[in-house]
Formats: sequence, structure tokens, C-alpha cells
Amino acid sequence: MLNVTTERFGNVLAVHVEGRIDSANFGRFLDAMKSGIEESDRAVIVNMERLVYIGSEGLRAHLMTARFLQQRDARLVFCCVADHIRGVFELTGMDKVGTFFATKNDAFASLNLQEQASRRL
Repeated sequence: MLNVTTERFGNVLAVHVEGRIDSANFGRFLDAMKSGIEESDRAVIVNMERLVYIGSEGLRAHLMTARFLQQRDARLVFCCVADHIRGVFELTGMDKVGTFFATKNDAFASLNLQEQASRRL
């Protein structure tokens, strides 16, 4: 099961991921990520608070998104990542595709959007 929802905060796209990202739903996840990104976006914040599993295809989707954003001079930011998910990123070296923050507020603050940080992601 995978549930992906998006929310816009000015020129930042917030993506909420719930469930599992695996080979069965990789394409749907990648489409949801890319279809929400606008040309003017400075960053995409991926909230993984409810992500329980990520497979190699999920990591690949994040790498593809990071490259897509890099071409637009935008950032990929992760927040609320469980230790076991973060471990997968670190083990594979994929922790370098984006910046990790413990909380939603920290993720927003890193983008110098202090006024946005208090809003619920």
C-alpha cells in the first residue's frame, strides 16, 4: 500500500508518503513526485513520517527526483525519517541525494522560510 499526497507552500512542494515504496508502486510514486513539481519551486520536502518501507526502486525514485530538481536549481529535503528508513539511505550511500531533518519545522527553516515553518506540513 502506498499513499502519496502533496501540498503547496509558495514555491515549496510538500510530499507526504505513507506505507511502502517498492517495485510494485515505484512508477506511481515517481509520477506523483514529478507531476507536483512546478518550474518555480525552490525545494521539495518529502515527509516520511508514515513511511514504513523503502526498497531499491524507492531509492531510485528519490535519486531521479533529486537529479530532476538539480536541473532546476532546487533542493530535495527529507523530514521525519524513521531510523530504519534512514539506515537504508545511509547503507546504500543514497543519503547524499538530499538533506535530512528530524522535524517538519527544521526542514522549512533550512529553506529560510521561517514564516512557513510554523505551518503544519
